[in-house]
Amino acid sequence: MAAPVYTMVEMAKVYCLNVYKYLKYLLEHLPEILMSDACLAKLALWAQGVTEVCSGTME
Repeated sequence: MAAPVYTMVEMAKVYCLNVYKYLKYLLEHLPEILMSDACLAKLALWAQGVTEVCSGTME
């Protein structure tokens, strides 16, 4: 179970996102187990809303 989380953390670093902010963003925006592909696409590391909210390094 740790491998997917580790992958998300490392990918967030690649996209220069604040890891804490990104993981928090995911947890806040994953209210349902069954989500459409369009909803999941909005949570992708490269999605505009994600980069705006989660950019920057760890403080």
